[in-house]
Amino acid sequence: MRANGADRARLRLPGTPPSAAVAGLSQLRFTILLVALSCDPASTRPAFLPLPQADTLLLKGTPGQVAGEAASWLTAKGIVVERWTEKDSYVETAWYDTTTKRATRREGDLSALQSSVKIRCWADRGAPGQTRITVELVYRPFYDPSQPPRDREVALMTQGGARTIVDSLLGALKKRLGVPGAEADSFDTDSLPPSPKVQPTPSPKSP
Repeated sequence: MRANGADRARLRLPGTPPSAAVAGLSQLRFTILLVALSCDPASTRPAFLPLPQADTLLLKGTPGQVAGEAASWLTAKGIVVERWTEKDSYVETAWYDTTTKRATRREGDLSALQSSVKIRCWADRGAPGQTRITVELVYRPFYDPSQPPRDREVALMTQGGARTIVDSLLGALKKRLGVPGAEADSFDTDSLPPSPKVQPTPSPKSP
């Protein structure tokens, strides 16, 4: 049964103006919606956010398109993609041993923690026609089954080695999809008119 105006007035706290009550109710609904989305059992996205050290890049295209291109590139390089859906615009690889070039699902090869990495990609909508991709590269310096799996992961920031995988992935996506504003930043110099020739100034004659 819907409450009438008098009932709604009684539901407000004493001294609370109507506008503040409406704003509070809207905030509460938004919070409930966020909690429901994060607990969606059908989503392939993890409950945690990317690590602060993750790489980000703004690209052209939809989130699903960007995530799909990332998944295709990783698969073509022999890196097993463990989770990926266009709906969630999320990609996660299996644990990949950079020494043996082999992938292991679930917990990975616990005997090769130092050389095994995992890549996660979040593709989120930006401005119309644009998507921001966040790429995370992690490894596990130790294995402690008493800790949650996420707490064992550390961002891999050392240049070279496995970092080249992320750098190559971002470079391939940039070339494949393009970067917003790239046309304005670059132009064909052949289309410019030729520069006028500057005649040298003759030296004054000695008297």
